[in-house]
Amino acid sequence: MTAPVQAVPAPAARRSQHLRYEPALDGVRGLAVLAVMVYHFGQGWLPGGYIGVDVFFVLSGYLITTLLVQNLPEPVRARTFWERRARRLFPALAVMLVAVFGYALTVPALEQAAIRGQGIATVFYVNNWWLLHSGTQYFDAYQQFSPLLHTWTLSVEEQWYLLFPLLLLLLVALRRFRWRWVFALVAVLCASSVLWTAWLASHGAPVDRLYLGTDTRAQQLLLGALLGILGVRQVAAGRARFGYVPAVAVIGPLGLLGVVVMFAVWPQGRWVPAQLALAAVFSAMLIAGAGSATAVTRLLRVEPRPIGSTWGPRPSRRPISSQEPSKPKPKPRMEKCTWAWWCATTAVGRV
Repeated sequence: MTAPVQAVPAPAARRSQHLRYEPALDGVRGLAVLAVMVYHFGQGWLPGGYIGVDVFFVLSGYLITTLLVQNLPEPVRARTFWERRARRLFPALAVMLVAVFGYALTVPALEQAAIRGQGIATVFYVNNWWLLHSGTQYFDAYQQFSPLLHTWTLSVEEQWYLLFPLLLLLLVALRRFRWRWVFALVAVLCASSVLWTAWLASHGAPVDRLYLGTDTRAQQLLLGALLGILGVRQVAAGRARFGYVPAVAVIGPLGLLGVVVMFAVWPQGRWVPAQLALAAVFSAMLIAGAGSATAVTRLLRVEPRPIGSTWGPRPSRRPISSQEPSKPKPKPRMEKCTWAWWCATTAVGRV
């Protein structure tokens, strides 16, 4: 007589590590872009508006990290990630470069050489280092027209897109992947960037070296990466994204206050090491509090309405007859973004 076969319990389903879409983060992105735009108007309305770039770097570090680590410890699909980044960024960049090179044919030879050098550096995403190598005074360059000056930020971003997935791939390939090791390594790299920036400043490094260097900007991207790792792990454990943060409902508004004060009063090109660190901390606080139930979050989540619509409550979609209910019409795609991001992109498109 055979023994009864006992059913083997099925393994527990792996909890999803994917973070849901948070519309308030689009509001943070729009706030950063608007600050930079107001600063570039050159009227002194927002002397520290250029710090919007710092906010954008922290947010980018957070978002990119959540995309890369949400499937770990499975191998990172770096090739797919790089292909998506290229499809998203390069077409618009190519159109802009064609237009800029066409414009360069109408300017004197000396300006043509400068545009050509920056253009080649932009194609290979090293324009920030090219500007340093060529001795360009970044803040002084605003006094003259430079169509590719702003692409240094894209260069820093692309270098981040290249190096950070390679770091994760190395950890997985060496079979040394542990979440605590990833977090510790990113934290050490972030602290090293802060200390390196302070060391450079204490040894007389110029403002442009501190402001444009990928190594000095890494602290902001890496702090955002730390937030991304913590957020993914919290969601995987079935908790709120930033439920571990004490007084998260207070941290978000304090972060927004700190960022806005820096926009309003921070002097141009002064105290760069402190600027990079403080802006990173305030931005991280704002991102951490973006999902909390506060007035700031509700404001950042406000969706724009299509032209001709009202700002009142949405009309009811219930059928008014007893016939078969009609399917609700899909929302216009523009409503996927928040008001600040929509205003920023609309203004950029009209400049």
